[in-house]
Amino acid sequence: MARRNITDLPDPKERCRPDRAPPYGKKKQKFPTLAEARAENLKRAKLIRKACRNPTNLFNRDDALALADLLEKAAQGQESESLACKVYMGRMRIKIGGALWKLADEE
Repeated sequence: MARRNITDLPDPKERCRPDRAPPYGKKKQKFPTLAEARAENLKRAKLIRKACRNPTNLFNRDDALALADLLEKAAQGQESESLACKVYMGRMRIKIGGALWKLADEE
C-alpha cells in the first residue's frame, strides 16, 4: 500500500488559501486565476507543437506531442496530473501553500 504524499493534502480552509490572499510586493503579484492558467496551458501546447516542427534529437517528438495534447485537454477542463500543467500545479500550490500557512498560524 502506498503511503500518503504531498498530493494527498486536503484543500485548505478559506483563511489559509494563498489564491485568496491580496496582491503582494512592489509589482502587486497575485495568484493566477483558473482562466489565466488554462490560457498558459494553451500557450505551452502551441510552443511545444512549434518546437516539434523543427527536427532535432534533443527530445522525443512523440512524447512532446502527447504532452501538447494533454495540455490542450487540460485547458478545456479535463484533469491532467502533469508538472507541465499550470492548472494542476496551481492546485498543488494552493494545497501545499495552504498547509504551510496553517502550520505557521498554529505556532
